[in-house]
Amino acid sequence: MSKRYIERMVDISGFYITELPEFLNGLIVKGGFFASENQLRTLKNAPAEVTGSFSCKDNKLISLEGIPSIIGGSVDIRYNKISSLNHSPSRVIGDFDCRYNMLKNLDFGPTIIEASPSADGWGYLSDKDGHYLCGYNNLTTLRGSPKTVGGSFNCSNNLLSDLTEAPKEVRNDFICSNQRARPGYDPVIFTEEQVRAVCKVGGRVYV
Repeated sequence: MSKRYIERMVDISGFYITELPEFLNGLIVKGGFFASENQLRTLKNAPAEVTGSFSCKDNKLISLEGIPSIIGGSVDIRYNKISSLNHSPSRVIGDFDCRYNMLKNLDFGPTIIEASPSADGWGYLSDKDGHYLCGYNNLTTLRGSPKTVGGSFNCSNNLLSDLTEAPKEVRNDFICSNQRARPGYDPVIFTEEQVRAVCKVGGRVYV
């Protein structure tokens, strides 16, 4: 069966749809794909491949099952109810933003996060720094985080008590401030020395 393409960005944000249209299933989108601010509970019928950035932020997703297997730009899955990064693309060229979900760890998430000189939010020319943003979850561990982050790493506003499984190298800033208290414990306030002891940070450390 021949592959089906669409030669432009697809934006179906803000229509309050509960399911992606069936015609998108298996499609290759040559540009960005945006399905934000809807009522999606699954990614059923999502395109097979997106050459630009992919956003499904501000929905009701509990899983990434069905996400395109190849994404050429940034990935934005903020403001959902996702509890696992299973099915994530293994490589993100641009930013990976999974803030404001229900993650307890970063298992199955992308293992390569790198800057992109060629894909912006719309799938066109730009430079994305390769940030990994996982703040505002319920993380008790950084297990599953990538070894190297091309931009900044932000794990603020979680339930972390140690940084032992943090990335080994972050080429921009490392942000781990405002950790919330776990039941029966005081909130942990990290120090810059603790961060730099486990990670080679190329920018600033915010604790």
